[in-house]
Amino acid sequence: MRDPVSIHTLLGAAHQIMRDVAKSNDISYKCVIEELPNEAGLSEKEWYRRVFRPRNFFKHGETDSNVVLDFDPRENDLWLLDACILYGQVFEERFKPVEAFWAWYQCKHPETREFLSVPALTKLATLLNIEHTDYNFFREHCK
Repeated sequence: MRDPVSIHTLLGAAHQIMRDVAKSNDISYKCVIEELPNEAGLSEKEWYRRVFRPRNFFKHGETDSNVVLDFDPRENDLWLLDACILYGQVFEERFKPVEAFWAWYQCKHPETREFLSVPALTKLATLLNIEHTDYNFFREHCK
């Protein structure tokens, strides 16, 4: 994996921009991240703080300079998926890189096909027995 902290920081900024664009266009949106279970029984405010902690920590590290952050770089995939879903709700045109990532994510996490729409590229990858590790297949479909 390249630099997961930089990736997460960029994803956090892009995700916030997409949320702001959605809000300014009166598009109601609840992100996938917000659907994660609140198993600790936290208040809504504290739960949001926990979910967005890595993004805020990397953005404002100077305020938490003595804190050790427990960050799982695998969260980046979920944040990018959520940004792709939001992109699809804000913009009506199809964008090949968004569709390619969505298909890759569903090949890596087939259980998501139960609750997310399945794009044609996912169906093609499944038909051809494409693994999520076949990055060339997904790169080709970004063009």
